[in-house]
Amino acid sequence: MARRPKSMDLQDFESHIRSMVTNDLQEVEATRLCRQPTIYHYTDVKGALAILASRELWFTERIHLNDTEEMTHGLRVATEILVERAKDEIPSVADGVVSRLKDTHESRLETFGYWSFSASLNNDDLGQWVRYADDGRGICLGLSFEKLRDKFAQSEIRKSLPHVHHARHFCVDYCTNRLRAKLKPYIDQAIKVLANLDIPPRDDKTWINEYSVFFYLNAGLYLHAMLHKDKAYEQEKEYRFFISGQRDAFARYDCHCVRERNREIVSYLKLPVPSWKGVLMHIRIGPAAPDQLRYQVSTALNSLGIPLPELGIDKSEIPYRNLKAD
Repeated sequence: MARRPKSMDLQDFESHIRSMVTNDLQEVEATRLCRQPTIYHYTDVKGALAILASRELWFTERIHLNDTEEMTHGLRVATEILVERAKDEIPSVADGVVSRLKDTHESRLETFGYWSFSASLNNDDLGQWVRYADDGRGICLGLSFEKLRDKFAQSEIRKSLPHVHHARHFCVDYCTNRLRAKLKPYIDQAIKVLANLDIPPRDDKTWINEYSVFFYLNAGLYLHAMLHKDKAYEQEKEYRFFISGQRDAFARYDCHCVRERNREIVSYLKLPVPSWKGVLMHIRIGPAAPDQLRYQVSTALNSLGIPLPELGIDKSEIPYRNLKAD
């Protein structure tokens, strides 16, 4: 009979996964840096005005992001690898590993939260105008990467969220082969521990150990699901600021807020930008927006005491007309 893992085995596994997560984040931040001075956030007029008036950027909890594929692509690839490895190493339980992994997904997400603010390296992309900026009638805010990088460094984030686990920024990767290469070491480590479990017949102790393996494994899987997206979104050239931490700890701080949207309660973090001077570099009006919106934006900036952006206010020249009725 295969031995059951001692508690120290699970502690070592958890520690190893945490170390791998930290190393991968450091590598990502070092290799996927922004190479341009300005990054762009697409939103509707209401969202742009709220950002500018509040002098805050909102980091939205991952399940409420506009991209319906958010994280599911990475988890789907991880599941494929897990099944492949399980069939090779622990064939007696390979058929059940997917359901057992999924059993721990929501549990992990109830404990840990993942929030992000997304921008783009592309300042005039039709797909993003349509998807994120009111079908072309919205606004694209050009923001100084250097200023945001300094503002949202982990040392700065800790002033508002002392219990933050990770605060990083990176270009999203759209290569599935690289995603598989990053996920495989996590799954290999989990397979080693699972191979020591005498799963059938099951008992409470075995179930607890098995649950713990998948719970810890999810930390690595969720990380790379946040770092990668399907190739279909490659034209977005997304640059992401990412924060993770324990929900209960975050909920105690004033910057953690909730709001209702589409009959769901959305969790988000409000992080201040004390001054837009030197941060707001450019404003572009959507291709389907009325021409007068450009002047309305200028008036709003003046009313809010925000200096005109260094690169000005202009309108997208993409030939696109929104035909939907208001």
